[in-house]
Amino acid sequence: MGQRANLVIVRRQDWRLYYDHWCANRLDIELFWGPRLAAEFIEQREPDSDRDDWLDEVWCEGAAVLDEDRQVLLWYGGEDIEYDVPQRRAFLDLMKCQWQGWEIRWATGGIVEVGAYVGLPADRFLVDNEPEERFVALTGDPEGHDNVLTIRRQGRCLAGGVYGDEEALEFGSSQLPMLLEVAREPSLRWTKNMPTGGLHIDMDAHSLHYWRAKPAAGIEDRVRRGWSGWRTEWLGDHFEAQLGLASIEIQLPHREISDLQRSELHKLRHCCTHLASNPAREIGAQYEVSKINPWTDVNRSSAGSEPEKLQLLDVLESRLPIRHS
Repeated sequence: MGQRANLVIVRRQDWRLYYDHWCANRLDIELFWGPRLAAEFIEQREPDSDRDDWLDEVWCEGAAVLDEDRQVLLWYGGEDIEYDVPQRRAFLDLMKCQWQGWEIRWATGGIVEVGAYVGLPADRFLVDNEPEERFVALTGDPEGHDNVLTIRRQGRCLAGGVYGDEEALEFGSSQLPMLLEVAREPSLRWTKNMPTGGLHIDMDAHSLHYWRAKPAAGIEDRVRRGWSGWRTEWLGDHFEAQLGLASIEIQLPHREISDLQRSELHKLRHCCTHLASNPAREIGAQYEVSKINPWTDVNRSSAGSEPEKLQLLDVLESRLPIRHS
């Protein structure tokens, strides 16, 4: 139970590691307000004394490196923005207004990318689990872990939809008979929610290109092993690259950036301040549980005053749409 996060501050050519048991799903909100409040938020708790209390890819649900020396923020977390690329881009453009002079990076490689920033190897974070679920044909409306599938064969590209996360990609080319059966349409109109991933298979060139909305730790090596003999390329979260490779009519949901940003500002207004709490203890008291994991007490309140934050949101709303990328 929790939303575990690793947080790092780089200062004067040294770095310190912090832990929070509950903030991963609200990292977007807590980091939004700029470097001063972000550092204040992180430094409410003492750092790990030996810098070794890192979470692995399974348990780490959000992470951030605040590099004051180079003025770089590398991070991932939040809720909806992890799965919706256009929504995330709209949010990041709003966020950059408070981080003038800083480089804001979204960690598509998850905790592996965050750890690599401070010089840690990928195997420090990766867990050697066998993949369990393959791709299956997508029926009905998209609900989550839904992928745009495009396949080029004998010079012709066809499209379809499949359900599956990064584990399904690891199963490799053994899934080709099913995927070829799914990709039947010369054009595709994607309804409702934005897809959370995509794969473009070129049978003629023996290549696979794929993208994911949600950060995926160690995905490149795993997919490469699953697709032995194929050229594989991870596109990060750049879904547009797949559309370019397919070169057929694919209609994805379109939302105006001003509408997306207005929605994000509305959310920020209603949750810009948060008081630290431990839901595990609250539930434990309700059911008379005597033993609670002490790590659940490691939590943080929001930094900064609510009136100042609301005033900032008023200014941002008056400037919509905001574009930095």
